[in-house]
Amino acid sequence: MPGIGGGYRPSRLVMSIADHSIIYIHRGRNAKSIAIGKALTQRDYNFDYRGGSLVLLLFKAWIASTEIPKADVYFIEGALCFWPAYFLKKKYKTAKILMMVPEPAFYLDPRRNFLQKLLFYWRMWLYRHVFGFIVVSEMVKADIQRYCKQPVLIGHHFVSNIERFLPLKSEGGYQILFVCDRPSETGYIKGLAETIAIFTELNTLLPETRLVIVGAGSDQLSFSHPHIRALGHVDMTDIIPTCRIILAPAKYDAFPLAVVECGLVGVVPVISSHVGVKEIIEPICPELVIYSNATSDYVAVIRSVLEWPDEKYTDVMQKLRKKLQVLNEESCLAEYRDAWTQLLGTR
Repeated sequence: MPGIGGGYRPSRLVMSIADHSIIYIHRGRNAKSIAIGKALTQRDYNFDYRGGSLVLLLFKAWIASTEIPKADVYFIEGALCFWPAYFLKKKYKTAKILMMVPEPAFYLDPRRNFLQKLLFYWRMWLYRHVFGFIVVSEMVKADIQRYCKQPVLIGHHFVSNIERFLPLKSEGGYQILFVCDRPSETGYIKGLAETIAIFTELNTLLPETRLVIVGAGSDQLSFSHPHIRALGHVDMTDIIPTCRIILAPAKYDAFPLAVVECGLVGVVPVISSHVGVKEIIEPICPELVIYSNATSDYVAVIRSVLEWPDEKYTDVMQKLRKKLQVLNEESCLAEYRDAWTQLLGTR
């Protein structure tokens, strides 16, 4: 049920920025965003909107704005939660809106029709009411800066219980991992069709390769290819060590933590240039980031990785693991606190 949760909850952030009362508005779905928001705010509100027309969305947002009390700062999770914050901003003129962007809120899907594109640009225009943005990657930051002039700072998401992954090690072999929750909704943007095409071509050249697809709802997928398995929701600590490569040919993926988890275990990421974690991977091994849409380019890189000598594999993955280990809860919450302090002190 939507509503204010938790009553008053002391917060280390609020204690350090004592002049501000802060309410976190979220959708109640993204566990990582909720963990960050609740760790950093006094109170939270679950704007549990499940879809429908724009008119219904605006009506629900207005209703929510009548239930949410006055605050100095409304910290919102993503594009959908902008709408109740927008009505709150209209009501409380001095309130500030800070937006966390863990999603493709600034990605204009080319499948959209003219009206949908018009609504996208209208939303970009309304974002002038947002005081500042905290985003999960440099890629998202660059996208926002195409449309908005407000400050944009980085706040990475963290790997929960990162210690679970640190003792694990890839077993090598020829198994490739693709992660996609709710593929009926996200398969297009995550690159499900591209993954199948890449693997099909790869498997004709290297018959020993296998593809495993995991994520909530993926077990509902059906494939005629004998070397593709879709397992649904699994414990990632069980599946990751069985793989050699994680493939992410996404059209847009803000900062997939599955790629981070795999890197910690020694599973090599092969990703598109539209995946936010490229900012960590590319400086270490540029060949793992694909700027082309050609299936053959992905196949060539995967074949190359499978043939890496042990020395190169060890060198690349040790450097990557060192970079990824900082994405723990303590470091990432500190990053958010620094971002909040900078934003609330800028204007």
